[in-house]
Amino acid sequence: MKYHRVTATEDSSYVTPGALQRHAEAGHWTESAVAEWLRLAGFGLRTHHIHEDGSPVLNTFGKPKQLGFYAAKDPETGQARIAGEIDGVITHVPPELRDMIPVPCLWESKKATAKKCKRFSSVGVEKADAKYYGQIQTCMAYLEIKHTLFSMLNLDNMEFYWELVPFDPLAAQHITDRAVKVLQSQTPYDLPRITSDTSDFRCKFCPYKEPCWNDPKEGKLGGTPLPYWINKGADSG
Repeated sequence: MKYHRVTATEDSSYVTPGALQRHAEAGHWTESAVAEWLRLAGFGLRTHHIHEDGSPVLNTFGKPKQLGFYAAKDPETGQARIAGEIDGVITHVPPELRDMIPVPCLWESKKATAKKCKRFSSVGVEKADAKYYGQIQTCMAYLEIKHTLFSMLNLDNMEFYWELVPFDPLAAQHITDRAVKVLQSQTPYDLPRITSDTSDFRCKFCPYKEPCWNDPKEGKLGGTPLPYWINKGADSG
């Protein structure tokens, strides 16, 4: 995050841009399919902005503009420095689910392998993936909606894991505070590394792994790694 904040050069040794694009595109396909299945099952679901006449609002790329939130506008560029898109908002549910799913309710769609789905079904979103949980809580905070229906499609057997995630004000505030700290930073060295272990799995997936660990300036100007137990506590929510 701290290197992305100052638009540093990425290291492409882990995943090629093409592979990343294919992963992202597959996620879009899955999301569109699940949205259609929900509608066929009797759910009212909105995924994009629309005009009063029902026509879609288009973004700068000429595609339907996804629902989301925008905050902390940059006074120079006018762009939001804190923003997020949501997969959808559930406006009504089938009669048999009215006592189980409150509306309006955000919808978050994910896809995964059977192994990952098993972990989510065992411990829930909060413990299974702090990043997913943080995204959900941030969106609920800014959009002022108190529940999110989380769906994860098992790509190995096409079964679903569903979870109704309630709003957690403390978690949302914690994430917002961290975002503000990132915005206030001016260089990558203003923020500590996320871990003191080069083999940490989060580093494996980071496009800035090489500059982060090999830059001789790293570790100065506030860049001292956080103790392991602090990182562990943050991950566990």
